[in-house]
Amino acid sequence: MGSISKVLPSSASPIAVGEFVASFLAIWGRSGRKHAETIGLAVSGGVDSMALAALCSQINQFPEHHHASTNHQVASRPRDKIYQKLKFRAFVVDHGARNGSDMEATAVSEVLEERGIITQVLKIDWYGISNPASLTNFETLARKYRFQILGKACRDHGINSLLLAHHEDDQVETTIMRLLAGQRGSGLAGMKEVSEIPECHGIWGVHESGGVPNFLQQSQINFFNSLPKRIIQTNRKFDDSKLLSPLLLETGGVRIYRPLLRFPKDRLIATCKAEEMPWFEDLTNKDPTVTTRNAIRYVYNSYSMPAALSKPSLLQRIQKLRLKKEAILEEAKLLFEKCSITDFDLRTGTLRIRFCSLDPPALDSKVLKSRERQRAVTVELLRIVVMLVTPLENVSLPSLNKSLERVFPQRFEGIITPAPTIFTVAGLTFEPLSSSTDISNPWEQIQWRVSRQPYTSGVPKPSLSIPPLSPSKTQNPWSDWALYDGRYWIRVKNHTSSPISVRPLSKVDIGPFRKSLIHHNNLAFESLLKNFAVGKVRWTLPALVMTDAGMEKAVALPTAGIVGTELHGLDWEVRYKKVDSALRDGLDFGIHYN
Repeated sequence: MGSISKVLPSSASPIAVGEFVASFLAIWGRSGRKHAETIGLAVSGGVDSMALAALCSQINQFPEHHHASTNHQVASRPRDKIYQKLKFRAFVVDHGARNGSDMEATAVSEVLEERGIITQVLKIDWYGISNPASLTNFETLARKYRFQILGKACRDHGINSLLLAHHEDDQVETTIMRLLAGQRGSGLAGMKEVSEIPECHGIWGVHESGGVPNFLQQSQINFFNSLPKRIIQTNRKFDDSKLLSPLLLETGGVRIYRPLLRFPKDRLIATCKAEEMPWFEDLTNKDPTVTTRNAIRYVYNSYSMPAALSKPSLLQRIQKLRLKKEAILEEAKLLFEKCSITDFDLRTGTLRIRFCSLDPPALDSKVLKSRERQRAVTVELLRIVVMLVTPLENVSLPSLNKSLERVFPQRFEGIITPAPTIFTVAGLTFEPLSSSTDISNPWEQIQWRVSRQPYTSGVPKPSLSIPPLSPSKTQNPWSDWALYDGRYWIRVKNHTSSPISVRPLSKVDIGPFRKSLIHHNNLAFESLLKNFAVGKVRWTLPALVMTDAGMEKAVALPTAGIVGTELHGLDWEVRYKKVDSALRDGLDFGIHYN
């Protein structure tokens, strides 16, 4: 199916190492993260990823005196010299979907090892499916399992940056595919050069997690005590037993980087030829009947396209849309900075916000903003707020459109809304708490409480089950980290003889749990219900539940640190989700996360 290739006609010039270093540092160096010195490479064996590997294998030897000798200069300032210390580890995924795939993966691994790149073959487990390629959703599943196995391998090796070999031609094909799927506007802005790893939601240490030490350090306590006033964790002190303990925000996760998006495929081919780097040809990639991407590639290679669909025209359009999207996000961020957020309570997953005035527009008044642009900025602002609290992994902009008129009626002409009312969106409840005394403008000083939407009947409630400690886990008694309700990372050490579960607090829990609390915990519990978990919010709180003789008994509220006297043999750690998930480039809380 695949064969080693070394020669393919091309008049394009190879990518110089200096060009690659400049492109790589432009996206990797600007992310503001604390990077591990080892970087992962996703290598399929095709010409694209083998060109990426060839360039990475030379990055350490790239001489400083070449900096000034290329049109794509790399700054020689000390902060840019980090590339000279980098190490690379390649991961070759064997999909196990056809005969000989294991031997092909091994052959690719041997080529990379000869180039000085440590390489590991990762084999996808299809869980007993003998012919996965025959599945109707094979491509979708293969992508999911591929990213998950890559993400876990990065985590296990302490890697938080993974390079992919997507290039300029891939960018065009992706945009055409999205256009055919009905996407419009910013959806046609192409692949991002930097993004969180996809398909890995809920995998700790891979997706937006794993960057906080397992136990609370004094520096982290100081971190919470010095939070900016914009984001108020009301009870921050750790030495007052009558106050509730704050939670840590999760950090970390694997990011993917695409340093070759600025280069066309023919230059990648030329790079492999110049470096005498062999690659494998997967003949299925040339079959236009296999995938939509193959069909698009076939059309572009076989026919002359109209000017509007030519690669230069589409790339220009992609760039224009990307810049527009970035400008809208930047304006939304500026508006967010002017909003007043109080009581951002991580223990209950609630916040109070008073949105800033949207008139006049936040940016340069000389810029003429159409109604369409105003709406785009406003919905982006709403998503920034929603992502702080929502249990959902992603929230699409179209899903928020109807909510705009409830929150910002003054932004849209012709909207008749006499007074703010409670509504739900994206798994959240928006509840108006106060309004202006100016009857003519009840929206002027409105404050909203944003909280988890109450669980509805007929829909399974979130739950985790933690069995008693196994004798084989005495050296590591903790359960694996699990994402509860899309908001809290939780792990438990269960030394009891009974299974423990985490589920929402219920009405039948309140009385017995209150009786089990000693004085200071009782005060904390009453304060929690009165001031933070008010109304139906309390029924969204996670409860640690023990089962004894078939009867469930709530023994702790782990996010609030409230413990009953009957709790013995249990311990836990809880962290709030990484709040900047999907907003990294456009949201700055004044706190810098890894």
